[in-house]
Amino acid sequence: MSLVEGSVVNKMPHIGRFSTLNSFISQISHVARSQSSFAEHSSRMNTQQRHLNNYEQIGGTKDLLNNRARIKRLETIEINETKAASEIGLMSTTVGGLKEIISSIRASALRAGSDSSGPSELLVFGQELQGLAKDFFDGVNTQLNGKYLFSGLATDKKVFDIDEGQIYSTGEYLEGYTYAGNRVIENKKASVGLDDLFAATASAANYTGSVPSPATLASAAEMNLVINDGYNTYNLGDISFTAGDNVSDMVTKINAAFTAAGGSGAIAQVSGGAIDFDTSLVTGNIENSAAAIIISPGSSLPNTLGDLGLEAGTTTGTSTNIQTALAKLLEAYNSEDNQAVRQVLVDLDAMLDAITSVETELGDIEARFADSISSTFNLRTDLEIKESDLATIPIAEAIQEVNAAQAAMGGAMQASALVLQQSVFRFLSL
Repeated sequence: MSLVEGSVVNKMPHIGRFSTLNSFISQISHVARSQSSFAEHSSRMNTQQRHLNNYEQIGGTKDLLNNRARIKRLETIEINETKAASEIGLMSTTVGGLKEIISSIRASALRAGSDSSGPSELLVFGQELQGLAKDFFDGVNTQLNGKYLFSGLATDKKVFDIDEGQIYSTGEYLEGYTYAGNRVIENKKASVGLDDLFAATASAANYTGSVPSPATLASAAEMNLVINDGYNTYNLGDISFTAGDNVSDMVTKINAAFTAAGGSGAIAQVSGGAIDFDTSLVTGNIENSAAAIIISPGSSLPNTLGDLGLEAGTTTGTSTNIQTALAKLLEAYNSEDNQAVRQVLVDLDAMLDAITSVETELGDIEARFADSISSTFNLRTDLEIKESDLATIPIAEAIQEVNAAQAAMGGAMQASALVLQQSVFRFLSL
């Protein structure tokens, strides 16, 4: 009995000490957690970082990283578009200068085209032209950071290359290559080419009707015709046709009306069984954008154009490229030919239209990039504000959290001290 009692008595101190140890460890853990919380909130206040890890708010740092990635992408877009806008701005300024040069060349040609300008004056105009032309061709070769701005995608290609002392028509556009296309920055067109100035090919005005059905007119028909051969305008007026006329008869009557109006040569021919109008058939034909064929209904029989296989409308030719036009103008000056100077004026007008079109297009591109840069900036600003909400914690809130964590830690330490003191006494009492 004593042995059993002794066994029981011997186990009691061990059980008491085990309970005391558990209580002590529990209090120490509570203190550690409160200290960790205090340290975490203190770190949050010092760094002003709301989310220190993903465990306190699931996806907290993930949202922040996604937001920052979007901001970084917008920053890249801004850089690319701002760089493109700088290039476009320089192109726009350069085109403005090119337009002024062509305008100056045209103004001189207007004065030189007058019969009152003598041979010596024409030679002076020729010398002036060579200086202006050099400035023009230097301008089209404008570079930025080693890139030829008006070469589109082929930025390493010189826009216009001419050997020293050579005539303009011998120059080479894009080093013999065709325009490769415009540069694109952030899905927006970021360059323009000068094909309309350099790749244009002179042509006469040409219009071919359909084969009249039936081929022989069943009844009378009429048309009104105006012709510009590239230099002079001929108003042929109403041309009448009678029942029984075939296509050859119609062409004969049209050419007779052209001759009567002062034209030299033919203006119409039969082509594939239809009436073919072509200013290249006119004696002394000039291929340029002034060449025109204007077909209208006759005043007496306005509904009979279809019987002739014709439709009302205007067809024009095209002017030559800038280098050939300037070469023609220089030749006219050097040969002291006032009329030849006047003829080149049509080409110069076409060049002004082409450069004005480029200027307008650049203005539109410039405006689109300006709008996009502004929009990107505003969007990036909104995301940066959002990042502030995701990433930072207001100082007042942080201080409040730190104070609460500090109070909790103080309470835990006091409670732990009491438990430890009681546990010692309990240990000694046992």
